[in-house]
Amino acid sequence: MSNKKKKKLLLLRASNIDDSLFAHLKDQDTLQAAAAILREEILGITKTKLPDYLTSQRLIKGECSTPPMISDFFSSILGGYTRKRRNCDSFKRHVSSLSQDIIYMTHNGNVKTSKHICLGMTLKSLTSSRKVIDIINHYGHCISYNAIEELETEATYSSVSRTGICPEAVNKNENLSTGMAFDNFDRFVDTKNGKDTLHDTVGISYQNIDPNFEEEFVVEEEEAGVTTHNKRRRRSFETIEYELPQCAKKLKKTTNIQAENEEEVNIIVHKSLYDRIDNVWMLSHAFRLVDTPMWTGFNSKIMIDDSPQQLISYLTPINESPTSNAVVLATMQQCMSVLQELSQEYMQVTYDLAIAKIALQIQATENNTFQKLFIHLGAFHIMMSYFKAIGKFINDCGLTTIMVESEMPASGSISSFIEGKHFNRCKRLHPIVALGLQIMHFRSFLTSKNIQISAEIEDEIKRLQSCQSSSFFIHNRSLKELCNDYAIYEQQTLNGERGKTAQFYMIYIKLVYHYLLLSRSIRAEDFQKGFFGIKRTNKPFSRQPVDLTLEQTINADAARTLTGIAHLTNSISARQRWARSHDIRSTIITHVLEEIGITKKQDISTELQPHNIKKSCHQLEKFMNSFDQYVNPFSLDLSPDQLFNIASGKAASSEVEEFLLNVQEIGEKLRTTFIAECELDSTRFERAIKKTPIHNFSSLLVKKSVKIGGKHQEIKLQRDLFGRLLGISMDHQIDVLKILSFPITPVPLALCHLDGGFCKTDKSVLVKCLQSNTDQEPPNSTDVALIDGFFILHSMKEVPKTFGSISKKFLQMVSKYSTRRIDVIFDQYMYPSIKDSERCLRHEASLIDYIISGPDQVRPSDFAKKN
Repeated sequence: MSNKKKKKLLLLRASNIDDSLFAHLKDQDTLQAAAAILREEILGITKTKLPDYLTSQRLIKGECSTPPMISDFFSSILGGYTRKRRNCDSFKRHVSSLSQDIIYMTHNGNVKTSKHICLGMTLKSLTSSRKVIDIINHYGHCISYNAIEELETEATYSSVSRTGICPEAVNKNENLSTGMAFDNFDRFVDTKNGKDTLHDTVGISYQNIDPNFEEEFVVEEEEAGVTTHNKRRRRSFETIEYELPQCAKKLKKTTNIQAENEEEVNIIVHKSLYDRIDNVWMLSHAFRLVDTPMWTGFNSKIMIDDSPQQLISYLTPINESPTSNAVVLATMQQCMSVLQELSQEYMQVTYDLAIAKIALQIQATENNTFQKLFIHLGAFHIMMSYFKAIGKFINDCGLTTIMVESEMPASGSISSFIEGKHFNRCKRLHPIVALGLQIMHFRSFLTSKNIQISAEIEDEIKRLQSCQSSSFFIHNRSLKELCNDYAIYEQQTLNGERGKTAQFYMIYIKLVYHYLLLSRSIRAEDFQKGFFGIKRTNKPFSRQPVDLTLEQTINADAARTLTGIAHLTNSISARQRWARSHDIRSTIITHVLEEIGITKKQDISTELQPHNIKKSCHQLEKFMNSFDQYVNPFSLDLSPDQLFNIASGKAASSEVEEFLLNVQEIGEKLRTTFIAECELDSTRFERAIKKTPIHNFSSLLVKKSVKIGGKHQEIKLQRDLFGRLLGISMDHQIDVLKILSFPITPVPLALCHLDGGFCKTDKSVLVKCLQSNTDQEPPNSTDVALIDGFFILHSMKEVPKTFGSISKKFLQMVSKYSTRRIDVIFDQYMYPSIKDSERCLRHEASLIDYIISGPDQVRPSDFAKKN
């Protein structure tokens, strides 16, 4: 056969041609025909090129749609005639994926489908790995890395050209509350001269979500008519240069922060309701009711929150530090531009203290230019400062020792907890500790009043746990009386009627509840317009401070090694593209996650998860049980006239008692004094506040200054001095003998060291001198043994942990003497004595009281030094 297009059928000699061979040939012809039909259908697809001005919706749509014939073909292969499987979401997802793959590969990548665009951009955003994208691209499942860069850059250009300062995702609806927040983002970048490291001013905008916004946006885009792409797409983003405005060299002092005749009004909405909720929460844990979560989870079950969510968008970073007056002025001008663009009446902007101070001065200097801006401090920074204040209040009072003993924090984490540097740790531990102390206080109330809890009270509390806030009322009379009586008892403790130690820890409980009140005001606020927090989920009681949201979004994303800007070095253009394309990337990532069905729509608080409830309750019980080995601050046996360290049993000085038990009154006095000074002097607000001396348990600790090689320093000083004398005597006629007749040190070295310390001799040296001239003969028999008690304690090795065990070991040590009588003597130097000067150098009080509540109390770690 001469025609090359015709097929030749060559058979082996002696082979038989049967029906199966003809059937196989027929199937091949059918497959070839089907493939030709599908290929013709795919090549005939209408390609809609991506326009010059890209949007996230246009990228999701892709350059073509899948023909029904292709979908039906793969549906028949994967599902056959099984209707049940065809209705499955995963089946439809697999059919769509295979259909788009065959379209992309048939066109050799010239037609970009929705899957290949979105999957590539999602992988780049989540992994920032070119190698991963290259692997997926070579398998034919996404577009190339270069194509992704081009589309992302062009989409960023389009967003900037359409909106300017206002991000693309922001709806131009004047009825949607909108706010902005700014902060600094510092990151060390290795440069040649050590200058020009990364100090950006970053910001976010947040706006109430309009459910109809996305649909209206798509309709406007389709009706607008888009232009196709005719030029080469760009991969690099040109830097958006900000011409920083000229700021006044000398800013005007802020106006009076409070009018002279203005009265302060403290408004707490629904205070009685919140008190009932907190009391029921405490009683639920006190009665050990199962499945009782911590404070946030408990309130999320009760509170009703139908307020709108907010959409977060990233603003273009400014390549300057916000500590500059010009940069702060630029951020305020951006707020005014967004305010005018959205036709809003007012705009709230959130800063930290350093930036807000400059912003308030600019607002006062510029007269009416920025009067529509409401400048306020972020609640997150306020909470961090407040946690630090609470940490100073409880520092070294023994509470952290018990927390470490109950394994709440690790010993290495105590420092960050006390200093308020770790927000999540502080907000979790302080409520648990305060709850445990309040339960112990409540149990002491039951013991002192001899009250028995009935089953009716527990049933009423169980009923209230399932009530909503609108119907949260106590119906049981016994529970009402119990709550009222405990409130009176609580106030008596707060007034000091139950002792100073109980008063101190009740003050701590109230300080923690002040934080919970601030947190509740943000989470459950009910303002008519606008919010001082941001809600990003459907979960009730989930609103967070604005500045905390900024830290959790743009600052947290930027600091990530893979997906942030840490790998972008000092390229401001790359950082600006990363920020301005955030809305586009977020929309595409959300679309992909929803398409593949792995979006987690969590509708409960994290604290409501069973394993978290179990863990928190276990920590709470372990914390309260640890007080069996220490001092119970609410014990009725404690001395009411002294404030004790609950870990060591050491009593505080009168100065420390006066400060700690009146800390709230001292703070209120300082606040009112500061306001009064600002009213009298307009420059007072700008000046620094004088540091207040703090007298807490930490100030009672012995502070020892360790000087390594102190004697070497003394010798060095003498050597330098004599060297200088020798040099001067060689140049001038000086009588060295006459000079040496005068003192050359500030104190006589025979009596004192250069640092002022006494020259002391060990007691053993004097004893040896006395014994050297005395002949001693041991007695033939011993009738009475006189033992130095402190000597036995100091000579005790492997000191037991509790005072009861120490007493047992002490008796074992002294009872080894075979005498009829043993006298153990504990000496004490009463004031005044020869030891007063030594105690003064050690910063010790002349008389220090300790309390030992029982044999199970744990001794201090430095027990050997204190006895």
